[in-house]
Formats: sequence, structure tokens, C-alpha cells
Amino acid sequence: MLLAAAEALGIDSPLIPRIATPFGGGLAHRGESCGAVNGALMAIGLARGRDLDQDPAVRDQAYDLAGRFMHQFETQFGALRCRDLTGLDWSQPDSRETFYASGQWDRCLMYVSTAVAILAELGVLPEDPETL
Repeated sequence: MLLAAAEALGIDSPLIPRIATPFGGGLAHRGESCGAVNGALMAIGLARGRDLDQDPAVRDQAYDLAGRFMHQFETQFGALRCRDLTGLDWSQPDSRETFYASGQWDRCLMYVSTAVAILAELGVLPEDPETL
């Protein structure tokens, strides 16, 4: 999610996938906040976040976008937490195997594509799917 958003925004950095690595599986495979949500929030930061010397209003605008994104995502799917979206208890040792065997990965791809669409609708990312 974050890497695709960074590319759409013209940001090319080997740090992007490194930064996002521990956010998958609901934050380090704990089933907390959905990775698509986390990636989308980081994408909002890349696109609209503030620099250290900027007016705090820039930060407030990013918070507003983040809140609007989260509201739309939660309205559409009924949750923001990975374990609620997948129905898996990520604390179990075989949870990742269960996840892949059950076809949940396809649902996660849908969460990611929906997150991208919401970001485009909010004007954070280009609306042209060819750029993502």
C-alpha cells in the first residue's frame, strides 16, 4: 500500500518498504490496525504531512484527511482492526498458515484496493489507476 502510494506520488526511496515492514498483519501480526489502513495513513503523511517548519494547520489538514479516510473505510467494512476484518486470532502460532490457506489474502487485496480508491477520492492520490 505505502510503496504503491509513494510511487504514485513520485517518491522513490528504498526506505519506504523498510518503514512499512512491521505494520503488516495488523501491526507485527498482532491483528490490530489493518495494514491497508496503516499504509493509507502513512500515504496521507507522505502526500500531505507537515515539515518541521510548517504551520500546524498543515498537520491539522492531514489529521482531517486521516479521519475522513478511516471513517469511509470503517463504514464500508465495519472495522479498522485486522482481526475483526479477517476473523483470525493472530496470536495463534498457525494463524499465518490459516490466513493464506483460507483465501483471506484476496480479501486483504480488496482492502488495499479500496484504501487506494478512498485516497484517490479524497484527492490524496491520483485517480488514474494506471499510476498505481
